[in-house]
Amino acid sequence: MTERQAQKVQVQLAIQTRQNGQQDNYGVTEIGQAVKIGPQLYLRYQETAGEQEVKVLFKIAADNLLTIKRSVKNQPPTKLVFSRLQDQIINYPTDYGDLILITHTKKMRLLIAQAPLLGKIDLEYSLRSPDGLIGDYNLRLLFKS
Repeated sequence: MTERQAQKVQVQLAIQTRQNGQQDNYGVTEIGQAVKIGPQLYLRYQETAGEQEVKVLFKIAADNLLTIKRSVKNQPPTKLVFSRLQDQIINYPTDYGDLILITHTKKMRLLIAQAPLLGKIDLEYSLRSPDGLIGDYNLRLLFKS
C-alpha cells in the first residue's frame, strides 16, 4: 500500500468484557478502510449499535501506541490509548463531565503484513478510575484486504 492510499478491508472485532463478576462478549464484522500515512496505519469502519451509527478508528503508531476512537453523531468522541510501556491516563467524556480513566495494557500484540494487507491485534487491558477497577477486557481485531 502506498503512502496515503486507502484500501478496502474486512474487519472482524471480538471483545470479551469482565465487569463486576459478569462476563459479556461482543462481536462485529464490517467492511472498512485501511490507510497508511507514514509509519502509521489507520483502520476505520462503521458499526451500528441499535439506532446509532458508530464510527470507529484504530490508529497503530510506530511507537507501539494503539489508539481506539469511537464517534457517535451529536456526542463527544471517546478515545482509549494503549501502550506496552506505561499506563495511559485519558479523559472519557460522559453526560456529566469528563471521567478520568487509566488504561493498563497487560498484553498487546500487533501483527501486520503488507502484501496482501492483513493483520491482527490482540489486546488485553484493564480500565481503572480513581475509585478502582472498572473491568478487564480482551480485544481481538482481524483485518484483511
